Amino acid sequence: MTTVAAHREGNSLATTEARNEEIAPRTPPLVYSALVFALLGFACGLPAVIGLILGIIGRRQAKAVGVGVGLATAAIIVSVAWLVLIMLLIGKAQLDGATPSG
Repeated sequence: MTTVAAHREGNSLATTEARNEEIAPRTPPLVYSALVFALLGFACGLPAVIGLILGIIGRRQAKAVGVGVGLATAAIIVSVAWLVLIMLLIGKAQLDGATPSG
């Protein structure tokens, strides 16, 4: 709200600023996106990688706002867990395929 609009409505600038300060900080939308991609990581590795990247960026944004750091951290943890699981499964498949079947 501009000072002209505040003056027209009969509100002082101090009242307008007080209203703006009362608005609670919101979790950055990037954090929610990171969590969704992290959870979709079970389909294949790509969503987990995207979730990890968005989680790291979203965590920085959440720290700046002060809200959503836990969700961003959860997205990072879930993404890393999926990636480790996928790498272990690929490694196991490689070892099982490399053994002689004699």
